[in-house]
Amino acid sequence: MMMLAPSVELAHVNAELQQVIAVFSAQLSLALVSFTLLSFPYGVIGFLIVSSSLLVAVAELQGEEGIGRHCHWPNPS
Repeated sequence: MMMLAPSVELAHVNAELQQVIAVFSAQLSLALVSFTLLSFPYGVIGFLIVSSSLLVAVAELQGEEGIGRHCHWPNPS
């Protein structure tokens, strides 16, 4: 079996292909991270990120009972 040394052209194409793959991989992982962050309702610091219109709709749905009335917190006593 005869081994051929890669030509300069093939080496150049190989290097360019590796760069394209690296850039594509980086963009793909950033896209996955940004999609994950956008689909997660909390920001990095842990606060709920919602629009004010959504908050108004939730408050209207809860009516006069108010926000948080449905939560059963342990009695501190």
